[in-house]
Amino acid sequence: MFSKLYIACQSREGDLQDFFRHENQPWPPSLSQHGNLKQGNKADLISCLQGSTEASADTPQVDAKIFDGAVVVQMLHPKTASTFKDYIQTVFLPYVQGQLQSAQRIDFVWDTYKPDSLKTDTREKRGSGARRRVAPTVKIPSNWKSFLRVDDNKTELFGLLAQELGSIDAAGKDVYSMVDNQVVSNTSRENLEGLQPCNHEEADTRIFWHVLDAAKQHQRIMIRTVDTDVFVLAISQMQRISQKEVWLAFGLGKLFRYYPIHDIARSLDPQKSLTLPVFHTFTGCDTVSFFAGKSKKKCVGYLGCVSRRH
Repeated sequence: MFSKLYIACQSREGDLQDFFRHENQPWPPSLSQHGNLKQGNKADLISCLQGSTEASADTPQVDAKIFDGAVVVQMLHPKTASTFKDYIQTVFLPYVQGQLQSAQRIDFVWDTYKPDSLKTDTREKRGSGARRRVAPTVKIPSNWKSFLRVDDNKTELFGLLAQELGSIDAAGKDVYSMVDNQVVSNTSRENLEGLQPCNHEEADTRIFWHVLDAAKQHQRIMIRTVDTDVFVLAISQMQRISQKEVWLAFGLGKLFRYYPIHDIARSLDPQKSLTLPVFHTFTGCDTVSFFAGKSKKKCVGYLGCVSRRH
């Protein structure tokens, strides 16, 4: 097509510079893949942010742990549990009790699902599953991953798990969890102003309500997630809790590591840390196209705004 246009332009004495200045399709190819968002690898940014700071495979000692609840549920398969009550009693609560052995406080933060959300398209790309009612006596679906692809399924499951967390006997240790925009807890604490109400849709940002609240009493905090967005936000928020120690338990399987966010944030200029979420969004995320041929690493290299190594 371009060769034909080139020949036609020459025979008509057209201006080639002017001709190629204009797009030849409704969507700019630099930002669009045939009308869809141009995808990239968000995790490329982690190596740039990490710089010379070493991640560790050894579990750090912390006082409080903040969990992305959806990540935990994805990891904890039902195994031999036959009903949702069995799942709670034999899989979920033993995991929670195990985490409480090495912390004074744990928080579980859950996503909420809005029908008119910008995230709807991203979720649809993950596939679909069958709608199942979630109740203690209902049988566990055979395909756990398919079950978790349905927003209504997750909403009911998260609510059930959150209520269980609110009534857990933790021997003097604090447990907090979100239900919609409110907090349930096993404590008698009355003032929850720092935690509720919270109308954030995703756990990515809800998590930091809990981090900031936990930082009022605890010096060392850990966040469990698998999302690069949380990695970026954690570095940005360190400017608000700079005297604390924050670890990110990140990844799965062989790629699982503990990242010292406090050390990474200290190695960056404070202003750059605060504007990092803007840079991350502008260079491509779940709801913003990546630039064609421009990965996160290349963008960091062009701007020189994050890592000394780049």
